[in-house]
Amino acid sequence: MIEWIHRWLVPRVVHWDDEIRRLGLSGQGKRLDDTSVVRRSRLIVLGRHHYLETSRHYPIVNRQDLLAAIHLDMAELSPYPPTLGLYRVGLVDDEGSRVHFWFPKPEIQTTLGEEWSGWLLPESLLLALALTGGGKGCLVKRTGDFPYYIHGSAQGMLLSHPAVGLVTGEGIFRHLAGCADLPLTEISPNAIGGQLSQGLRALLATPPRDLTGLWAGGRKEREFDGAHYKRLLLVATAACGLYLAAGSAYLEQRREAAQNAVTAQTPTLERFAGIQRQWQDLHQRYTTLVQAVDETVPRWQLMQLLGETLGSMDVQLSFIRVNGNQVELRGATASASILLSRLESHPQVVEARFMGAIKKDHDGQEKFSTRFNLLPKRQEAK
Repeated sequence: MIEWIHRWLVPRVVHWDDEIRRLGLSGQGKRLDDTSVVRRSRLIVLGRHHYLETSRHYPIVNRQDLLAAIHLDMAELSPYPPTLGLYRVGLVDDEGSRVHFWFPKPEIQTTLGEEWSGWLLPESLLLALALTGGGKGCLVKRTGDFPYYIHGSAQGMLLSHPAVGLVTGEGIFRHLAGCADLPLTEISPNAIGGQLSQGLRALLATPPRDLTGLWAGGRKEREFDGAHYKRLLLVATAACGLYLAAGSAYLEQRREAAQNAVTAQTPTLERFAGIQRQWQDLHQRYTTLVQAVDETVPRWQLMQLLGETLGSMDVQLSFIRVNGNQVELRGATASASILLSRLESHPQVVEARFMGAIKKDHDGQEKFSTRFNLLPKRQEAK
């Protein structure tokens, strides 16, 4: 797959050196006289004299943190305004990451224009990737007057330096590379195209994330994208506002419907509340009755007696006390004398009498207090 992509891509790559050429699979490609081809291309290999190169070591291993640090340092490292920088993460070990930076010169930025976007591939990076095996070096000879040294491997570029100034000999470059026995080969001007093709193939085999730092998007395009994203953000904000407003109206409607339903059920709820209060009152009376009855008189016998004598009367008992077989009742009824006569007529009741005077309450009921002895079933009076 990579081989097919490589064969399809190479003829479409522009090598922008002293001359502008198409890249060839094994050598120099066709020469292009029209510079407008450069602006139409989306993949350009820049000659070494068209950019400034540097590297920096970061004591960071996490990629997200590393990318944040790279973008912060990009403007500081760039010697040319406006900033158009490329980068690629090189060797990564336990001590950190080595990052290489390339900054195209102003004339490159001017020729491409602010709207251009595509991949800018440094020539030295592709030649370093073409060096297979362990760390190797090469001297790149050019048709012009800008030869330079490269120390690289299959993982990427380690060092690149023009063969000018103090670095004019192989020994000095080996000293800079920190490898006294670094093998150096020469790449002639006619062989640069083939070496760049091999380096491009090696670059395609690397993880896609290694290519993100080599993408150069135009500033106007970025500004347009920013405005576009602002419009999208405005539309999304308006949509969220409409959604919240509709949701609020819907919830308010549901709240009013629930409130109306509760209002409609208020009479029923009040009726149930009244029934509940009556049940609680009856339960309290029953509890008082049960607590007052001594086990000397069986509860069922006393309850049966009260049912037989007072069941058909409207009697409200407020006090029941049992002491042995003696029972004391207090309460209110319409006729206390009838109540006493009914008790006296029962075969298990003896010595029934009032304990005090009969008084009437504000409802016209006669308040009474009576006491009698209750005989067990087997001792009924004859």
